[in-house]
Amino acid sequence: MNQRYKNFLEVLHSGETILLDGATGSELENRGIKMDNSWCATASLEFDILKQIHKDYINAGAKIITTNTYASNRMILEVAGVDDKFEEINLAAINAAIQAREECGRDDVLVAGSLSHQIPYEDAFRSQEEKDKYIKKLTPEYFQKSFDELALFLADNGCDFILL
Repeated sequence: MNQRYKNFLEVLHSGETILLDGATGSELENRGIKMDNSWCATASLEFDILKQIHKDYINAGAKIITTNTYASNRMILEVAGVDDKFEEINLAAINAAIQAREECGRDDVLVAGSLSHQIPYEDAFRSQEEKDKYIKKLTPEYFQKSFDELALFLADNGCDFILL
C-alpha cells in the first residue's frame, strides 16, 4: 500500500467527502472521439484528449481519476480484433491518468484502475457464426482469466486501486 493510498484511507475514515471524476466515455464522445464497440481501445490511443479529460477532472477537484479501461478486457478487445494490443491500449489508458496527475502537480490524486463485468455487445460480432463460435468460449474459467489479466495489469502498472 503506497503512501498516497494510506492518506486517502485517513481522509475516507475522517468522513470527509471525496470527489471522484465523472464519465470518461461521455467526455470522449463530447470531444469528438468515435464511440463504438471498442471505444476504450480507440479512446486510449487518443492519448492527449484522454489525458486532458483527466486533467480537467483534477482541476475541477477530483481526488480520484479513473483509467479508461472499463471496456478493455481481452474479451472485448478480441471481438474488436485488437486483442494483440491489450498491453498497448491499457498502458496508454493508465499512463494518461498518471501523467495528468503529474502535470497537475497533484500527487495526492489517486488513479483508480477501472475493471468492469462487461462482455462484448451483441452487435459487435460481424456474423451470427462468429457470435455462436464466441459464445461457446464463455465459460467461468474464460471470464476469470480475462478479468484477472486486466486486474493484475492495472495493479502492476501504477494504479493505486481497482474500481469495480
